Amino acid sequence: MNYYFSNKISKSVNSRRINRDLSKVQINNLKQGTLLVRMNNSEKAINSLLSEGKNQREEENKQIIMAFKEKFLFSKVAFFNSKDSEKIVKRKFENLFLNENLEIENSIIIDSTKSIFIAEFGALTRDSVNYLTHYGYEQNKPLSKRIIKENDLSSFGKELITLIIKDNKFNQLNSPFPYYTRNKDYSFNNNTEQIKIDSASIQLSLNKTVERMNLKLFKFYKKNK
Repeated sequence: MNYYFSNKISKSVNSRRINRDLSKVQINNLKQGTLLVRMNNSEKAINSLLSEGKNQREEENKQIIMAFKEKFLFSKVAFFNSKDSEKIVKRKFENLFLNENLEIENSIIIDSTKSIFIAEFGALTRDSVNYLTHYGYEQNKPLSKRIIKENDLSSFGKELITLIIKDNKFNQLNSPFPYYTRNKDYSFNNNTEQIKIDSASIQLSLNKTVERMNLKLFKFYKKNK
């Protein structure tokens, strides 16, 4: 009994040490690499909404791009459609990235020799398992299932805006890396019957969320560079 308890503690300490060391590597890799921000435009989800809902989603995507362009300074950043997620996993980066009007712009090129991380607004997954275990588990899932799960707009609903950073295989990072930040002012909503918030308020809320993430990353980087 005592041996089992001590062994359990030892494993927990080792897991935290592994995550700490991994987070240090990740924050330095992100600083030198590129953060790719995924725009949520799942065809299945969009087709299920009223046209007004689709227009709202496009407007929100444009506002996300504006927020990153104005408030995110930690690393280079580029934007892509969720339907192209599989191309990102396969590192097929040609003719992929979006301008502020959500149009593919061929002149936007990233340095594929550097590390790639993913950012998106969505719902957090449980952070109760060791990062390496989680990574292996996700890697064993079929790619199509991972992508479909990530694109499912049902996770938004009344959820708070949560900006999440993931690795280049779309696996959520773990603490102590500052991999997410929440905004309590507004929640993405695909229910057109609910009260709408004006565009200026949404933009302000997104700006606060991105700015908060930017500050978290700089703070963690200074401790681990």
